[in-house]
Amino acid sequence: MKILTAYKSGGLYEESHIERLRKQVLEHSGIELQTIYGEYPHWWCKMSIFRVKGPVLYFDLDTTILGDISELIGIAKEKRFVALDDFNYRNFIQSAILGWNGDMSHLYDKFSKDPEGYMAEFPGGDQSFIQAHEKPDLWQSLLPENTIQSYKEHIRRNSIHENCRVVCYHGQPKGWTINPKTGAEYD
Repeated sequence: MKILTAYKSGGLYEESHIERLRKQVLEHSGIELQTIYGEYPHWWCKMSIFRVKGPVLYFDLDTTILGDISELIGIAKEKRFVALDDFNYRNFIQSAILGWNGDMSHLYDKFSKDPEGYMAEFPGGDQSFIQAHEKPDLWQSLLPENTIQSYKEHIRRNSIHENCRVVCYHGQPKGWTINPKTGAEYD
C-alpha cells in the first residue's frame, strides 16, 4: 500500500505542508507518506501520481487527517478507482482524495501527450480531466457518513462530526491555518 501526495514548488504550497501531512498519515495509518514531485503547474501536478501502480491512497496537501484511515486504505486496496463526490457540485468528482488498486497510468499517458491542450480544454482542472476519462466509485457512498467532511460545506456551517476522520479544504481557509475542531486560527 502506498499513500501519496503531489507537490510542485513555486505556488501556494511549501515543503512544510508535506511534513504536516506526512506526520498525520504516519500517526493515523502507520504508513510513510510518499511525495510525487509533479511536472505540471498548480493542481495539474497531480497527474504525475497516476504513474504509480496501486494500491494507492492519495491526499491533497491541504487535507487534514484527524483519525484512523484504515477504512480508506481498505477501500483503496479493493476498488479499481475511487474519488470524492464534489462537495459543491453534485455529479462532478473532486480529486482531493483518490484511491486505486491496479494501474491508472492511462490517465497520465493521455494527459502527458498534450498537457497544454488538456489544460486549456479542462479549465476546471485535473478533476474535470479525470472525470472525462474515468467513472470512479465515490468515497461518500463507500464510507460511513461524515468520515470525510468538507471544512466549508460541513464543519464551518455546522460543526465537526464525531465520525470525521478526514477534512478536505477546497479554497480558503487551508488546514494549516485553522483548527477544524475549534474553528480557531492557528498561531
